Amino acid sequence: MLTDIHATRPAYAVPPRTVRTDAELLPALSVPALQSDFARESAAFVRIDTSLRAYWHTLFDVCPALLELSGPDGLRIFRPFMAWAEAQRLSLGWSVYLWVYRWLCQSEFAARLPPTLAETLLAASAARWAAVDRGRHAGIVLADAQAASPVLVAGWKCASVDGARRVERIALDEPLDAPPDRFGHFLVPGFTLDTFPGWMAVPRCGGAPGRPPPQRAAAPPAGHGSARRGSVRKPWSVSASRKATTSSSSCALSVKPSMNSLRSGLGPCGPLAARPWIA
Repeated sequence: MLTDIHATRPAYAVPPRTVRTDAELLPALSVPALQSDFARESAAFVRIDTSLRAYWHTLFDVCPALLELSGPDGLRIFRPFMAWAEAQRLSLGWSVYLWVYRWLCQSEFAARLPPTLAETLLAASAARWAAVDRGRHAGIVLADAQAASPVLVAGWKCASVDGARRVERIALDEPLDAPPDRFGHFLVPGFTLDTFPGWMAVPRCGGAPGRPPPQRAAAPPAGHGSARRGSVRKPWSVSASRKATTSSSSCALSVKPSMNSLRSGLGPCGPLAARPWIA
């Protein structure tokens, strides 16, 4: 007698799929609070942890002074900041360091912030822009509207095949018009810093800051807040120990010895110029 082997074969339940794709895990890859939704031994937990560690190292490896505020694991800053950034829909691109500072100013750490921290985070932002930006501009200039002295921080891409990215601190003899917000920036099309096109706001989402306003010749401010874009007078007066551009002969700035670059140690971010970045 013939037997139907299909009728006697035991039924096996199809096991539920436990491996999830990055697309399925995307909401949790940058939100530490969502990591607890997954078992610690699961592949999803490990994938989320790997993603969060990238953000952690991007922040604290570059600016270890933040660990002095939050403790050696950095979680008292990292977790609440990441939750705040997610709620605000903020970019975690080159401007992430500036958003960290804005969050710190409204956090429990506000009264303990070192006076040099804002400039250190400006330098980190400039260095990261120079490393990850793929646009046509050669440099970025950032400023803090509440800085005690008129200082700019500039980040430059490689000017040659064997060159290196660099970040410079530029001390102005007279201040430019202050940015409308706490931090402002403008982009430089070439390696000559001789124009002031006006400040742009820090990008809230995405890596591109948008199209800059038309370039105009820089004007010497008569006092704080008096320099208006569009004025055509004599160039800025700048004091600096390193040349602000790769070619001083074509630069209209008056460059004098007193600028420090990251590679010579601007705050705790000294190794930035040669460090690989996480986009």
